[in-house]
Amino acid sequence: MRRTASEKREIIRLVEGTDLPVQVRLRQLGLRGNMFYGWYQRHLDDGFDRLNDKKPVRRSRWNAIPEKVLRQVLDLALERTDLSLRELACRYTDERRYCVSESSVYLI
Repeated sequence: MRRTASEKREIIRLVEGTDLPVQVRLRQLGLRGNMFYGWYQRHLDDGFDRLNDKKPVRRSRWNAIPEKVLRQVLDLALERTDLSLRELACRYTDERRYCVSESSVYLI
């Protein structure tokens, strides 16, 4: 469950204002220590504005098959409907010198 910056700030105030050990107070609030300490460090370093969540950066997959290869494999599969997935993968790898696995051909 995501919390707003104001909720995080309030939790930080609750933990700072208690006489109990931090871990005991976090357990009462149902929070994990690593989560709280991340918020707390950002709050100390950069203030209240840093408590807002940032959207994750979308990164490309390291093993994504290029669009050009996808089209070529699909074209080969449509031309040679008599070949099995394994045969298509082997034929494409032999002819184009680009390794495509049987499971990748299946997914395509």
